[in-house]
Amino acid sequence: MTLDTTQILEQARKLTAKRMQAAEAIATAVTTRVEAERQLKAALEAERKAFTDAEKNGWTKTELNQLRPTKRRTKKTTTTEQPGTEPATSSEQ
Repeated sequence: MTLDTTQILEQARKLTAKRMQAAEAIATAVTTRVEAERQLKAALEAERKAFTDAEKNGWTKTELNQLRPTKRRTKKTTTTEQPGTEPATSSEQ
């Protein structure tokens, strides 16, 4: 079976199309992240200004700190082994 120029070019187009779909997905994800970061920056600035204005209007830092959302802490994932057990191997799973 021999390939002619048309078949080779068609195969190349298909491969390129898949790569472009992946590139479009990356571009969309990056654009979405950049916009979210911009919005976060604006929201943090508005929050900072609101707290500064509240302090100027008589609120104390202690009172304002009670109004702030609590900081989320990430869970640490640790693996603990039970005494007398061995870690599972990939063949046991």
